[in-house]
Amino acid sequence: MSKVLLIGGGSLLCSYLIPQLVSVGHEVVIMDNLTGCDRFKLPKGIKLFVGNASVNDNVKTCFSSVKPDIVFINIAYAVKPGTIYNYREDTNNTISSADAIGCFLHNEIKHVYYCSTSEVYGGPEPKNPLPEDRKIVAPSSHFGNANLVAENLLSFRCNELGIPLTVLRIFDMFGPRDEIFAKTAVVNFIIEAFLNNEKIGISRADRKRDFVFAEDVADACFQIIKLEEKVSATYNVGTGTGISLDKICKELYKYIDVIDKPDYLGDPSVPIYSSVADTKLLKEKIDWQPKVNIIEYLPTLVEYTKQALIKARDPAHRLAKARGFIRG
Repeated sequence: MSKVLLIGGGSLLCSYLIPQLVSVGHEVVIMDNLTGCDRFKLPKGIKLFVGNASVNDNVKTCFSSVKPDIVFINIAYAVKPGTIYNYREDTNNTISSADAIGCFLHNEIKHVYYCSTSEVYGGPEPKNPLPEDRKIVAPSSHFGNANLVAENLLSFRCNELGIPLTVLRIFDMFGPRDEIFAKTAVVNFIIEAFLNNEKIGISRADRKRDFVFAEDVADACFQIIKLEEKVSATYNVGTGTGISLDKICKELYKYIDVIDKPDYLGDPSVPIYSSVADTKLLKEKIDWQPKVNIIEYLPTLVEYTKQALIKARDPAHRLAKARGFIRG
């Protein structure tokens, strides 16, 4: 079996992926700065390198020590409590991390996997779900632009070294995050705002999005890794079904007494086209079907977020967390 380095391995996605990799005999090593890992409980026997992947020296030390066969990259920007989501920091972290990682790839590595995002797609409204090879006219956001740059940086470097690169374009992922301040997880953010009786605005609430559960994403990633493909490829990871935020809000009203309902904004900076995955290629390659439907899962996610908020407000919990005694 292979030695797998998970960069960003403390994430919600990787918390589901790691047990699957270990179950088939892979040796797993994590590199993470632990800023967004409250839910993650480090399994016994899993080696951890603490550091930011955007810092060259951190990546160099990790690669030199681990000598990975497979590199799985799942970098993201974590929002700390009491701070505002910053697109510039997100963009800088994504691009800088891809650049730093690319510097230390070498031709003994068997495969590189990069978790990208559906937000790389742009341009006029498509008539059909978004295929992997759709021509990208303009990314749909700063985050999408950063991931597209990261895809290209890694692609150029892997081509130079002869390493297969698999890009996993993950659509709107949701799941039970203890890190409730992750503002990039839109459904988690809306639930948290409703529970806190906060007034929010939602851009393009009628836009269709493809929401996919984190454990389903991990299962797709695991099965793709098992293929051991020798060529580069790009896969959409989504359900193939579009649901609007307007519909999700109306469902949430059944479980939360929302005092001040959100304003629906016609924000021109947000694309009007639907963002739904064409998963034909994924289903041709692996026997995969998403198991969790977001509408059916909403009551569970609401209850989970309630408990996370109670825990986050507990003074003893906050003090212990600040002193580094607990994560979660």
